[in-house]
Amino acid sequence: MDFTAPTADWTAFDPDRDLPPLRARLAALEAAEGVTQVHFRVTEEILAHPGARRVPPVRHAGRVHGAALSPCGRYLAVGTSIEVPEGAWDAEYEDGGVLHVFELATGGRVGGITEPGALRGGIGWTDYPGAIRWSADSARLGLAYDTNMVGVWDAFSGDDEPLGAADTTYGGSSPPPFALAPDGRAAFIGVSAGEEHAVPGCLVPLADGEISWYPHEAPPRPAEGEPRLMSAVFGPAFEDSADDLFLDVEYVAGWSRDGTRVHIVDRRHLFAVDIATGLPLWIHEHGSGYVWWDEGAPPAAFSPDGARVAWYTGDRLFIADAATGGITAEFDREEAAVLVWGRDRLAVLGAEGIRIIDGDAETVRMPVAARIGRGMASDIVPLAWSPDGTRFAVVTGQGDVEVWDLDGAGEPAARFGAPADAVGLHWGDTLAVLGNERLGFRTPEGATVREVDLRDQPAAWSVGGRHAWPAHWEED
Repeated sequence: MDFTAPTADWTAFDPDRDLPPLRARLAALEAAEGVTQVHFRVTEEILAHPGARRVPPVRHAGRVHGAALSPCGRYLAVGTSIEVPEGAWDAEYEDGGVLHVFELATGGRVGGITEPGALRGGIGWTDYPGAIRWSADSARLGLAYDTNMVGVWDAFSGDDEPLGAADTTYGGSSPPPFALAPDGRAAFIGVSAGEEHAVPGCLVPLADGEISWYPHEAPPRPAEGEPRLMSAVFGPAFEDSADDLFLDVEYVAGWSRDGTRVHIVDRRHLFAVDIATGLPLWIHEHGSGYVWWDEGAPPAAFSPDGARVAWYTGDRLFIADAATGGITAEFDREEAAVLVWGRDRLAVLGAEGIRIIDGDAETVRMPVAARIGRGMASDIVPLAWSPDGTRFAVVTGQGDVEVWDLDGAGEPAARFGAPADAVGLHWGDTLAVLGNERLGFRTPEGATVREVDLRDQPAAWSVGGRHAWPAHWEED
């Protein structure tokens, strides 16, 4: 149906089906003729739709402390923390941070958490990795906020209240490492359970209000639906080495896609935990002494599907099956500093270039130096793979963005400018170039989709919860 026609039947309008092509058609009309009466008339109908919602304007001075691309590749969540003027700690802390949810196709805001006080203390912490986590269906968002809380929100409802939240740290002074379960209804949270406890973590439901629960008060047999600690013992698989093992939780990389295990990095190890039993399934040593406040990316990375893991030691680089821990490939580490998985391949970033590993072999070396060591959080990295895994984009040491085709020659397929403070990339429906205060949306060829000042966001329109509609198409 042609919804630009004056006689269009708007009772048949379905935002998911009809809005994207309608928006594209009107954008082409604007490029040719400017904003017309057709834009005004269609926008009046769009904003009368029961699914249309005004996303309020936001002015906020906090810096970005986390960003996460939705699994569907259509949305980017960006979270800010607080900037505290001298003598104003209490007021700034209470007002808290802001969460923005952007549609990558347009760069428009479609949701977020913006009400002052809804995210007390802001999101995440300086250099803290993984402060924002999506559910597998791209419907819910888990956040670390208010210094030591973990909560989950509906990503698109516009509701500032969490569906569930948990305090498990007994007054901890920094965010607990966590990862949202695939269904978005629970989280694995790293906790201090005592040196005698093998796996220092717990499984906490996040579906019904706020709970306070502390490991030292945990009953030995919790009721169904209550928080529970992971195993106090290492189990028979590690009986010969248990006396020499001590695990902590610095970074929870995520869950397996089927929700049966969780993947963890600590100061000396990476390991997987069986959610049903709480027992470690496998343990490898990286020995780097990694701590999340070290301003560096974790020394291990799990593939997006949770099937593979890569890590480096002092002189070696390993790839293993994430279900069994069995090593499938081994390489010289050389200068590996950041590991970034695509759909099928691994990018190994160093000071002088990028190595591409496909399966059990290194296939390509790219002579491009990425901007390493200027991150806002240790998991915001200067490289992103295309959704199909055949290209990658990288923020170079000079501050440009280059797009490389693995099937191409020794030159980038595209090169274009980026925000001056650019440090991170995400690639979904478009490329998102992320800085401390600015966000740029680009096509892979470098054309600008939208430039965003994260400190000053005007009002926007969201339709059906998930589609941006240009505010300037509304008649004054």
